[in-house]
Amino acid sequence: MYPNIDLGKQMHLDRLLVKIAVSGLVLAGCGRMSASKEKIHRVIDTYPDGQVNSEHVYDTEDDTMSYVILEHFPNELVSFQGEVKEGKFVGAKLNYYDNGVLRSIDSLRHPCDLLECCCDGRVLRYYRNGKSDQDFELKDNLRNGHYHFYSRDSTGVMITSSLYSNDMKNGPCTTYYESGAIKTIGTYRNDTLSGDEVRF
Repeated sequence: MYPNIDLGKQMHLDRLLVKIAVSGLVLAGCGRMSASKEKIHRVIDTYPDGQVNSEHVYDTEDDTMSYVILEHFPNELVSFQGEVKEGKFVGAKLNYYDNGVLRSIDSLRHPCDLLECCCDGRVLRYYRNGKSDQDFELKDNLRNGHYHFYSRDSTGVMITSSLYSNDMKNGPCTTYYESGAIKTIGTYRNDTLSGDEVRF
């Protein structure tokens, strides 16, 4: 659980852990990637004006199964970034808004097929203003485990904290007021309230 009073610190730690997990990629918070001169860039697709749409970045010419996928917006900022090892996604998949703000982090539990849209692991989603939107665990393309939902405004306060199983609420569920104070406490089974819900 992430106490509302520590939300800013938690967001900072989340992003720091992802920076470490992505194996040396430089995430400057602006959706761009810094690469040394030794990196080999292979353009995969371009926009009609010639601007790079997607590219693969290799450490060496010999290892063609391990690289970084970069997809770009027309304004040249990175829209997607993911690391591939032995032909599978590893570490974390990152998505950005066209203003460079981080949109989502998919931290993978194990290597994932390139054509798989939703890999098992922890998913962090952010609003366009950079505040947390959702934080949940994904397994078999379904929410399984904790689920946290945050307010859209500048406060970034947690609104809902619950447990999911097979994409349905199963277990304790707590909702909060915009002030961060507890609003309701209840228990769910298969998305249905089980027993009484306590309101504050």
